[in-house]
Amino acid sequence: MPNTRRSDCPLSCFLDEWGDKWTFVILRDVLAGPLKFSGFLDSAEPLPTNLLSNRLARLVESGYLRKIQYSEKPKRFEYEITDAGRSLVPIMQAMVAWAEVHLDGLGDVPNELAGKKPKMKPKAKAEKPAPPVTQGAFDF
Repeated sequence: MPNTRRSDCPLSCFLDEWGDKWTFVILRDVLAGPLKFSGFLDSAEPLPTNLLSNRLARLVESGYLRKIQYSEKPKRFEYEITDAGRSLVPIMQAMVAWAEVHLDGLGDVPNELAGKKPKMKPKAKAEKPAPPVTQGAFDF
């Protein structure tokens, strides 16, 4: 796969891999167990089929999902999460914990993400403004 990173900053590299609208949703759905293509379409947030095909191929190529053939004629596949994909669960749990503290009107947390979540401090009523972020703030 060609290098399409905008920089060597770790945060930018992470966002290059995971920053689109649908990739974490696909990963969330497959955490419950292997899914066929149609299973992803039954998700609470169904993707257009062309986007789903693209994201699934990218996740398989990157090693986060495994594509398993279950029918020869016609060829049919299901997708399951790999250890590399499962290693993202703590990040997803942190995102869920943040959303629970900072966003209103949320639904239930998927069981696969309801485990140990990082503790988040509740919203402070009045905080001192953070200093402005400078270019050097993200140099690693």
